[in-house]
Amino acid sequence: MKKFLMMALMVLGATSVFAGDSPALKAVMSAKTYAEAEVALKANLSQMVSDAERAKAYNKLVDLSMRKVEEEDNKKAMAGIAVSSSDAPNVDEVGLYQALYNAFVNAQECDKYDVKPNEKGKIAPKFHKKNQDRLNNRRLDLINAGVFYQDKEDKEAQFKFLDLFVETAEQSLFGDAPKGLAEENLGNIAFYPAYNALLNKEYQKAERYAKYSLNDSVHSENAYAVMLDAMQKQLSTKQDSLAYAQKLENMYRENPNKNVIFETLCGVYSTMDNKPKLLSLISERLAQNPTDWAALAYRGQIAQTEKRFDDAIADFTKASASQPENVFLASALGICYLEKAREIEMNEQDENNRISTDTESKRNELLKVAVKHFENARRLDKNMDFRHNWAYNLYNCYYVLYGEDDARTKELEALQK
Repeated sequence: MKKFLMMALMVLGATSVFAGDSPALKAVMSAKTYAEAEVALKANLSQMVSDAERAKAYNKLVDLSMRKVEEEDNKKAMAGIAVSSSDAPNVDEVGLYQALYNAFVNAQECDKYDVKPNEKGKIAPKFHKKNQDRLNNRRLDLINAGVFYQDKEDKEAQFKFLDLFVETAEQSLFGDAPKGLAEENLGNIAFYPAYNALLNKEYQKAERYAKYSLNDSVHSENAYAVMLDAMQKQLSTKQDSLAYAQKLENMYRENPNKNVIFETLCGVYSTMDNKPKLLSLISERLAQNPTDWAALAYRGQIAQTEKRFDDAIADFTKASASQPENVFLASALGICYLEKAREIEMNEQDENNRISTDTESKRNELLKVAVKHFENARRLDKNMDFRHNWAYNLYNCYYVLYGEDDARTKELEALQK
């Protein structure tokens, strides 16, 4: 009897150890198509008995996705050796890229459960290496998908794939994978979804993605601009602003040649009305490079605000020597001459608000110089992005110099509407 009981216990133990898939997992594993498996997984995920089952369920979705990818790959290969176009099979590129997207997304979900400790506290992943091997070299296809949808002018789909390409750089599935062309292209590609995220007000994503492009030979300066703008958009308190200013100071000390950091830091000091810090930063910059256009432009702005127009004109002119195509500098010079003209007029008016012929002549000479700079700004502003810097001011100059019925005045008046 004792022996019989021992055998019964052994049988019970064996049944426990070799228990089959739960009904919830079987519902997924029996699916024939990706769509069926996806529906079954969503319906049964919470009823699966372990993380191992959840990993197996997600891996089923990866298998079905890769089956579609392989089918379309085979069609591409056949198309490449077809004797004529009529013999070439039709490749479902939309289906191919969607299947690849599904494979990456589900592989990461699979990995999330696959690397968790089992009931004995051990980590023994079953699918990590397999999914890594079959997907790591296909990360570049996510870029190809982005280009495919860019050509179709489908921005939503374009950035869906480029986003996923950047996300794969952070996924645990590929953390221990061999580095290759995907990493080499990451800095260049990441800028585009970073900028798109900024436009969509997804500031945390924009900041995170932009960091990949900070050292890129093409996008470095713009990547810093995106990152700093995204960081600034997330500020909500004075304490946030102070912390941001300190972070910028540290970044500037580490990257003194990055104009965008210097310009942003100047803007922050200006916004915070911290003139001593602003002047110190500008002086330090000009001591290192007396022709630095950004430092000259900021010093010119300070002089302009303080109505020291001759000093402002001197700085803006020096800055323009190295930035002749800069709309802001052209507009700033025009504004300084316009303000000088107004100053002369205001200071020399009689009690009836009239000015002498000599004063009028001096004013008009200054207005003509202002016009020259505003017209230059207009020429440079081909897309009219900075119209507010020059259009109304140029209209005022034309109005005073040529009268309200002049064709030039009328044209600028129409621009104000």
